[in-house]
Amino acid sequence: MIHRIFSSDDRFRELNFVQGLNVLVAERSDSSSERDTRNGAGKTSLVHIIHFLLGGKAGPDSIFRSEQLRSWTFGMELA
Repeated sequence: MIHRIFSSDDRFRELNFVQGLNVLVAERSDSSSERDTRNGAGKTSLVHIIHFLLGGKAGPDSIFRSEQLRSWTFGMELA
């Protein structure tokens, strides 16, 4: 079971999981209009991070090879 996903960069919002079903959704506020989407909330990025941490390949075009993430580290606690 995944317990936690974290990063060395403070801008990354650490994720903590509990036993049972955990659902990641984008938050929508009262001030959101019909045109505001839930894109860019990080749902797909989380899948990419988990895949990478579990041994997925980081090819030449991988986001994990970008200059912006060069100094970042990611981690995952499993049990």
